[in-house]
Amino acid sequence: MEWKNNITRLLHIDYPIIQAPMLGVATLEMVAASSKAGCLGSLPLGDYPADTCAKAIRTTKKLVSTAFAVNIFVNKIP
Repeated sequence: MEWKNNITRLLHIDYPIIQAPMLGVATLEMVAASSKAGCLGSLPLGDYPADTCAKAIRTTKKLVSTAFAVNIFVNKIP
């Protein structure tokens, strides 16, 4: 079955599926597995410090050669 559409072409993925960036649930391995399966893996970083985010992004980039998303909070956490 052909799944190509504007979203899959734009994101360079095989399937129009985005793995939810669930902070506290999704792991680096889950993001990598989603990306390797042809979906858009999403790395949940919330409001982690910048050095923690950079380390997680670098680690994920070592696990996959495909695109993945990064989800961060940009609002002030009460």
